[in-house]
Amino acid sequence: MTRFLEEINAKQNYSTLVGFRNLSWREKESILHQGIRKIQLSTLKELVQLNWEELAVLLAVSHRTLHLWRDNHKLADCYADRFIQYVEVFSLLYNAIPFHQQATLWLRTPCRDLSGRKPLEVLETNPGVMAVEYALKRKLAER
Repeated sequence: MTRFLEEINAKQNYSTLVGFRNLSWREKESILHQGIRKIQLSTLKELVQLNWEELAVLLAVSHRTLHLWRDNHKLADCYADRFIQYVEVFSLLYNAIPFHQQATLWLRTPCRDLSGRKPLEVLETNPGVMAVEYALKRKLAER
């Protein structure tokens, strides 16, 4: 069985990411208990078009530490929890803005709902994650 976000097919990974928000909490918990590995971080990084520095900031880990992890390295629970939290946000993002390039651009564009700050920089904190989720839910409701 292929692990979450470890498909070779990028299109399959994208649909998996988009559908993540529709999974039950038990399914999400099961993904977490299977363990999150660096290869899954790499897949998420490519899908959302992040660079390694941005991903390191989101996970609250140094760029060097992130670089030293091997592809099969299992993340500690604190990093895995943050990974799942961001997968949830990015799933919401691609549901609210279904055009991939527009959604990715939205992450890097100042947003009125976030006091003129870019969503990607606001995501660094837990209150920021909640603010971005709120902005995305408003956007989803407008559709």
